[in-house]
Amino acid sequence: MLKYKTEAMTTGFKLLSDKASVKDVAQFTEHFNKMCAEGWNLLTYSYVTNLFGVKSSILATFVEGDSTYEYKTELMNGKTKFFASTNKKSDADNFNDELNEFSVDGWELVTYCFMSGLTVASLITFMSKGTLLATFRRKK
Repeated sequence: MLKYKTEAMTTGFKLLSDKASVKDVAQFTEHFNKMCAEGWNLLTYSYVTNLFGVKSSILATFVEGDSTYEYKTELMNGKTKFFASTNKKSDADNFNDELNEFSVDGWELVTYCFMSGLTVASLITFMSKGTLLATFRRKK
């Protein structure tokens, strides 16, 4: 029988941007590795924004398992512009290229999500400028 554990991890304060910060990414990576050391492997997560996205959360679910992995969370803001482009096929190809760059070093994709919420900035500009956040793992 599998055992699951779900946690809400709060993001940094976001008033003028709904993007993930470098500090958020470091916090998530550290927590995922801590959980793995305790025998919990990351299964999935999603971004849960609150009203105005000022202090939102990542809702992460773990499954009990071995602790032989290391985790790494990345901001995927390179060539992929899924949410700002009309050329979705090209964006998918670019995203595949970015993912494959990580696999060269042994990283496998665990999960990803688009971090975007209603912020003061998105209300003013009528645009959400979120971040694609991806987490990878590999054997230690």
